[in-house]
Amino acid sequence: MCNKEQNGHAYNFFYFNAMRSTREDVDSAITHAISWYHSVKDQNPGTDIDEFHYRLVLDELLTNALVHGNRNNSNATIRITIRIATYNIEIAVHDEGPGFRTIPYARSQENMFKKNGRGLFLLQNLGSVTWDDKTNCARFIFGENNT
Repeated sequence: MCNKEQNGHAYNFFYFNAMRSTREDVDSAITHAISWYHSVKDQNPGTDIDEFHYRLVLDELLTNALVHGNRNNSNATIRITIRIATYNIEIAVHDEGPGFRTIPYARSQENMFKKNGRGLFLLQNLGSVTWDDKTNCARFIFGENNT
């Protein structure tokens, strides 16, 4: 995970995957993470996150790691960790890129019509998004903020 803290949650289920930085590996990881979520959802009925939002978060975080972090370098690695507590899901994605300090405001005039730059902004409206520039980790938590 991005750091050692667990935000006061007792995590019941844990998922980890490491992959090469390729679109195929990212797509496969998303499919596998969705299947894993289905397998644990029945065992943890309080964790009923909308599957569209779950997939959106996975896709945005992994695509950002692939394209912006590792810059499509197939020799670089992306790691994803998912932890589920009773009413909480935490998704962390690590890459080998240079990191970033801030998310540009997607609604500013200069950014509004750019091809990129809205993914993390959208995720901020679904839950809590944090990033650690030192460990190259973006972390999303369902069950906080607007979910």
